[in-house]
Amino acid sequence: MGTGFNKFIGDYDTLRPFLRLVSYSCYDKEALAQRLGQSTRSAEDNWARVYFCLPEEMLLSARQARREIHGLRSDPYQLAGNFLARTYQIKALTGRAIAALIFLLQTLAAAKEPMRQTALVRAYDLLPISEQQAEAAPKVSPATVFRQLGELESLGILRRTMRGNALCYSMAEEPLAKLTADERRTLYYAIGFYRFVAVLSVPGYFLATTLRCLYPEDAEPFLPVQIKHSPITRILDDEVLHTIITAIEEQCAVTFSYRNRETIAVPQEIITDFHTGRQYMCAAVQRRGSAAFTKTCRFRIDCMERVAPAKPICAAACPAPPPHTLTLTLFYESERHRARLIQRIRARFPTAVFTEGAGCFYAAVEIADDLSLLPWIRTFHPWICIAADASPCLARRMRDDAEEALKNYGIQPALS
Repeated sequence: MGTGFNKFIGDYDTLRPFLRLVSYSCYDKEALAQRLGQSTRSAEDNWARVYFCLPEEMLLSARQARREIHGLRSDPYQLAGNFLARTYQIKALTGRAIAALIFLLQTLAAAKEPMRQTALVRAYDLLPISEQQAEAAPKVSPATVFRQLGELESLGILRRTMRGNALCYSMAEEPLAKLTADERRTLYYAIGFYRFVAVLSVPGYFLATTLRCLYPEDAEPFLPVQIKHSPITRILDDEVLHTIITAIEEQCAVTFSYRNRETIAVPQEIITDFHTGRQYMCAAVQRRGSAAFTKTCRFRIDCMERVAPAKPICAAACPAPPPHTLTLTLFYESERHRARLIQRIRARFPTAVFTEGAGCFYAAVEIADDLSLLPWIRTFHPWICIAADASPCLARRMRDDAEEALKNYGIQPALS
């Protein structure tokens, strides 16, 4: 760790791939830097951040020959929560921004009545600081204070009112401050369950932290439930998922880098494959030579970088693809196996139509985007088949998957 190391980060994208890699295996700093395309210094700094914010019992360190290797322990059956949620707490803020926020919150908490916006700015400007403090963290501009007040109000921390023509602020009432013991226990149980299965997990951990601050006498109850197929690395994509969800709600496009290619797309749906731990974004992209977003593509969210909201998209520029019928062919070993396959298909497609074949059956389902089914279809291997004339793109992807799996085991594919 070199001189001038900063344990905080300004961009979580710089830490996501590092944490994902060390959660799967152990590396020395040179090998890790090479895998990530980073300098050895960057790898050392990221390790230092990990040791700073994660509990010691979750860290692995050992010597192998002359190398020192590191990794993370991640047994889901021994963990009550996801310790990687702590890494979201090292988001960097400048010293002067923190000082301004603390001043605003402390001043309004002590105020007996709402304070004018201009009075807050004037009081902050008159706040005495030493020369050393001024050099280390100079005061922010009035425009920044105005912006911080607006951000705190949008988060529900402050309440904004008008007194005549004057804009005033006061502390908002804490909605969790008057919970009974039974209500707090019920809320803890809900948090404990949904932070494993909800699309976003980090808000649950932050909510639990708020409860512990408000009610330090409470002990967080043990959750008598274990969730299968819930890898700890899924939480690393929460910031990206939040941007995507916001874009879906506001009908906006997002820009991002995907496998080193800059892309713009209109998000339509998020798909979670709990068997593999992967999440996908189904989105509309522009066809070559067209301004309309009419081509549907699927993106692995863990491969998306620098995700940011873009311009709003009108409905005419992004028409929803019409649904069509896709026929799935499924083979079975016994009647019990057949019934189980049909049950799984009906759970996803209640209106599916089934017909019998020779040693198999056919399921006709209504779908707008064939590729959006790929993660779900993979869970039916080796009992499912997609005919090339039913969906050429889906059949090709399934063939590519099979060939890649065989090559990983050193088997030369001989697929027709």
